[in-house]
Amino acid sequence: MLAVCARHASLWRDKGFSFMKSKHLTPAWGSRLVQTLALTVLPLLANGAVTFINFDDVPNNTTIDNHYPGVTFVNPLGGSIYARDGEGFAPSSPNVVSVFSTNDSIFPFFDARSGAVDAILATPVRSASIDVRPVGPVDSFFNLTSRPYIQAYDTSGNYLGVTVYYQGPLPSNCCFDVGPTETLTVVSPQNTNNIGRIRLTSQQPNPNPTYALFDNLTLDTGFYSLSANVAGGGSVSAAPLQSSYFYGAVVTLKAAANPGWVFAGWSGVPGGMNNPIQITMTADTTATAHFSPVVNSLIVDDPAATFSGTWTNVTLTSAYGGACRGRAADGNTTATATYVPNVVVPGNYDVAAWYPDTQGYGTSYARYAITYNGNQQVVTISQATGGGAWKTLATALRFAAGTNGYVQLWNSQAQSLRFIAADAIKLSWSAQQSMPPIVANGAFNGGCVYLSWTSVPNRIYRVQYKNLLSDPLWTDLSGDVSASAWTAGKTDCPPVGAADRFYRILLLPD
Repeated sequence: MLAVCARHASLWRDKGFSFMKSKHLTPAWGSRLVQTLALTVLPLLANGAVTFINFDDVPNNTTIDNHYPGVTFVNPLGGSIYARDGEGFAPSSPNVVSVFSTNDSIFPFFDARSGAVDAILATPVRSASIDVRPVGPVDSFFNLTSRPYIQAYDTSGNYLGVTVYYQGPLPSNCCFDVGPTETLTVVSPQNTNNIGRIRLTSQQPNPNPTYALFDNLTLDTGFYSLSANVAGGGSVSAAPLQSSYFYGAVVTLKAAANPGWVFAGWSGVPGGMNNPIQITMTADTTATAHFSPVVNSLIVDDPAATFSGTWTNVTLTSAYGGACRGRAADGNTTATATYVPNVVVPGNYDVAAWYPDTQGYGTSYARYAITYNGNQQVVTISQATGGGAWKTLATALRFAAGTNGYVQLWNSQAQSLRFIAADAIKLSWSAQQSMPPIVANGAFNGGCVYLSWTSVPNRIYRVQYKNLLSDPLWTDLSGDVSASAWTAGKTDCPPVGAADRFYRILLLPD
């Protein structure tokens, strides 16, 4: 600490010791004063929500009374306000804001005896912030109690009853020791944009002075913009829909996918895969709804299939891609062809098979076993006719994402002079996506039950319960669930000591 004290002293003393003029505030202002600030106006955010001034856009000793649009700086004791070099101690170098020009004092710091920095605002704000560092005197540096502060007034100059003091450690060494930076923020006690004037200064000596360096002024009107962007095929609606929202407003955003697209989540705001979501406006916000294209068809041709047993390559113009595999229809069920599609978007798919025109020599017992979402459906068709085109095996089967679903083909019964063709399999996005919900999980934790089920994005589900299975009536749980993905869930916390509960999930009509 002694080394730090000596460094501070040498830096401040480089300019010589010529301290601040003795000025006193009038009783009308009392001790409610403002300190020096360093400010740079950046372009206003959408709807003019926030102005930030760091005072670094002008040279040292520049008068800034009317330099920044929408802000007029004054000293309530009279005189101009200046951007001053912070001598290396500005919260953001180089400048701070001060009541002193270089002719008044070689030092930029000050306290209430010399006035305050008042910022009079053309547009009232909800909140204002300033960075401040306390500076100790050259002597009597012990037992400092006076503190820098920021105050708020309305547009008529009436004190709003809000003063925020520096709370950090005050300097404890000699020779203009400098304390750590702290951000002071005043907020309208009415939570509205009624702050028309702010004041920065440090309290009167009690009995020793504490000076202050002020920098980085932030003015926030409390009105914020909301931008809703779309990535992919879909749209976003906001309720309520307004050009701007005041601090604390709650806005509901809902994503809607176009045909052939599925909602894939939010970015820029919390919410993940939830849809709709509610956001609380505390700043300018940009939300992006992401949509992924639905894969219209997934085709696995015979070169990508896995074969067991002996199969022969066959070139036929009516085969998918001009070729397929074949073997005698001998009823050998261990000779199989397995097709494994890589499903990117989970959902309901129609399954079809392609085999060539066999001119009546195809097996009547081509058996396709379709494994999907933990289930299996076996379909037997004749390949004697109908070749050279897609033939539907099943519709609206739910496939999870990945490669857990597959189709396996074999010949289930021997036929002389017949053969079985292993050609291609296709999964097509089904038009029938409204499937009954299937409960996937029911977990009990801490007295609450979490239910999850298979769902369809953008569909609404309702959870109901009853305490006795014999009871003919079901009771709705509060709050329907809007599914944003292929699974949805809801938590129920029954009263302590409640009877058993039985649940069901309903898919509501569009």
